[in-house]
Amino acid sequence: MPAKSTPDNDEEVLIWEATEAATFELDGETFSVVPGQPGTTFRAGHPAVEARPDLFKPFQPNYDWAPRNQSSAATRGARTR
Repeated sequence: MPAKSTPDNDEEVLIWEATEAATFELDGETFSVVPGQPGTTFRAGHPAVEARPDLFKPFQPNYDWAPRNQSSAATRGARTR
C-alpha cells in the first residue's frame, strides 16, 4: 500500500497536512502533530514529511481564493486612527 503522502494525481503537492495525531523525534527535535490544529501543515520536502509520510496527505484548501472586499473603509464603518 503506498504511503498517504503520495498524491493521487499528477500535480506536485506543495503543502502536506497531518492525518492522525502523533509525536515523534527527528534529528533531536520533537514533533507533535494533531490534525486540524495549528502547526499540522508542512511544505513539501520537510524532513517530518519525508520521515513519516504515513502521517500526511496532500493539503486541500477549503477555498481556492477569497475576493477582496470592494467597499472602502468609510462605507463599511471601519475605525480609523
